[in-house]
Amino acid sequence: MDALKYDLKQVIFICKRQVLLLFVCIIIEGCMTYAQPLLLTKITDQGILGKNLTALLSAVLFFVAAKVSVAGMGVLRSYEFVKIHNQMFGRLNEKAFAKLYRIPISMYKEKNGMQILQALQTDIQSLSSIFDEIAALSVGAVFQVIAGAVGLSVISPQMTILLFAMIAAKFIIVVFFSQRKKEVVKENLLMNNQFMAWLEEQISGIREMKLWNLYTFQNNELKKLQKKLLQSYQKSAMWDQKYSFCEVSVDTLIMGFLYLLGGYLVIMGKTTAGSLLAFITYCSNITGSITLLIDVRYYFARIKPSAERFYEFLNGKEEKAIFSKKVCYNENDKELIPVIEFCDVTFSYHGQKPVLDGISFQIYQGEKVAIIGNNGVGKSTLFDLITGLYQPDQGIIKIKGRDIRELGLETIRGKIAVVSQNPFFYNTSVIDNIDLGRRNNMEDVVQVCRLSGADSFISQMEEGYETMLGNRGLKLSGGERQKIAVSRALLKKAEIVLLDEATTGYDVDSRKHTMESLFSKQTLVKVTHQEEELRGMDSIYRLHRGKLERIRGGEGK
Repeated sequence: MDALKYDLKQVIFICKRQVLLLFVCIIIEGCMTYAQPLLLTKITDQGILGKNLTALLSAVLFFVAAKVSVAGMGVLRSYEFVKIHNQMFGRLNEKAFAKLYRIPISMYKEKNGMQILQALQTDIQSLSSIFDEIAALSVGAVFQVIAGAVGLSVISPQMTILLFAMIAAKFIIVVFFSQRKKEVVKENLLMNNQFMAWLEEQISGIREMKLWNLYTFQNNELKKLQKKLLQSYQKSAMWDQKYSFCEVSVDTLIMGFLYLLGGYLVIMGKTTAGSLLAFITYCSNITGSITLLIDVRYYFARIKPSAERFYEFLNGKEEKAIFSKKVCYNENDKELIPVIEFCDVTFSYHGQKPVLDGISFQIYQGEKVAIIGNNGVGKSTLFDLITGLYQPDQGIIKIKGRDIRELGLETIRGKIAVVSQNPFFYNTSVIDNIDLGRRNNMEDVVQVCRLSGADSFISQMEEGYETMLGNRGLKLSGGERQKIAVSRALLKKAEIVLLDEATTGYDVDSRKHTMESLFSKQTLVKVTHQEEELRGMDSIYRLHRGKLERIRGGEGK
């Protein structure tokens, strides 16, 4: 929770102008709250019972002004709190996005995207609500309690002490209910997360659901999960209602007792009707404000599970040495140092049987290397290790003679362009999916698209390069997707190009433009099952049972 306190302090510091205005509003509200019961006493005793029209008129005017001032301060207070809330919401979202960039890629395989985002948005909304109206009212309640206590002590110190003693009983009730509410909210968050993960899985697998007629089966699963989720919601709602019932009951008993005692004092002539009315008004203000302050504990019992989960996520594992580091190379040694080097590298997923077992090889600048092997033997894993998406269990991976752990992952990835078998496409325009980050001019984009063959179909689209590709590029055929992915790699002008079944979906004519000719000046490593793509390779390796064997090629430079 220290991290949450730090974020709260930072937001308050950034919004110090709004905080200052809030305190001004709250002080004015407190003063007006203190004045209203006294004005009611004057209206009752001097105006109505004393039959003094002038006193009645002046007291009523001041009372109306006080009421309107409190309402106006409430509007201004809420307006300023919205600004602080938005600052908190934006800060937490930025932290979450930065963390999503830094966490290891393996986490996205353990949990699906919707499950992660659902949890983050729930937690961020919950934490941001600290600066919602409840916070404004809570801060204002402190001043109202102080003002009310001063007013009560002036009228009847004995009854004031008795009132606060009775209110202590409310605190005991809240402690009990807040602990139970925290447990119920934790259970609700877990059930909701499981439900959203299951639902995302069904959406991702909608094709299989249709092909295998799984609707009835999955609908029954939906009903089971939904029943558990709704039971969790119901339990949470019922605890709220039980708490509300106990709270109202205690408040009613307190006010009933005060009416009896106050009425007795008026009957006995020990106080006036106006003083009793002022005392009851003060009591109402104080009990309402204290209730609000006590409710904060119950309110935070709902927030605490989200805070724990959110900051546990922020403190989770990250990719090591992610940021760019400036590295200087000796140009005289450029030809002698391998561009990519594996030194006795072993890797396994989650400590299982090694996918790669003691692999060593070197690739020099400008070399064209192919890696072949059966499906699932770890060819794509090699690329994930080169780009730093995974770290080896043992051994060293070097880029241009430097350990990748020393270089920084952004430095490594800046030197590498990857064309995968299933490239990802954003739901935006063609040009935005080619020039990722919009770093190049239009002429360069068109030029690389002509080289890859993508321009031939892009130019036929209704809006050309500004055509929206839809969710995950669903408007494109397999070959079109690969050509756009190749265009990305060409535009990046990276020193190293990794092709993972890059020509999947290419037709015969398209394959005439070989990757070797497109990337003639770069170091090229490709994974392929197409025999015709092995022509022109400097070296060919076969990956089998975790071992890498050179089956054709020289021994490097």
